[in-house]
Amino acid sequence: MVSRSSARSRVAAEPRLTPVLDGLERAMPAELPAEGGTAPPADVAKWRQATAAAVKDFADPSSGETATNLARSSLASAVRQIATTVDTYASSQALTGPIRETLTALAIRQRADAIFTWSIGATALDAVNVDAGHGHQHQHVFLPASPGSGALTADPEHEGSNS
Repeated sequence: MVSRSSARSRVAAEPRLTPVLDGLERAMPAELPAEGGTAPPADVAKWRQATAAAVKDFADPSSGETATNLARSSLASAVRQIATTVDTYASSQALTGPIRETLTALAIRQRADAIFTWSIGATALDAVNVDAGHGHQHQHVFLPASPGSGALTADPEHEGSNS
């Protein structure tokens, strides 16, 4: 069964991370132009605060059943990867030319890996909820993913259904 601390971490992280991912998508779309995008330093500072808070939410989870631990660990890893993505993007902004393009491309890959890792945890957590008789909870778990990212998406089952 999903622990209350796991549910709180998940619920607290999603609203914090969605604006970060939206901002990163605007600043560095998957089909990056030659120079890449830029975000105001104030936005990057907010992204760092949001990801630091999300990392803290997942820092010391209580242990649960194996399936819950796997879901929680995937979500925690994804949050750390998103924080690393923000740091890589911020570092790229102080650079110019090919090195900036290279570092920005790396940040784009990091973001895609983070969202993919989150989608694995979200799918695992959804399965735990179904197995516990609570039904699908995918609308509360999945982060937005770019088309073609390879991230798992919520299945078409209705929220709360047990199929």
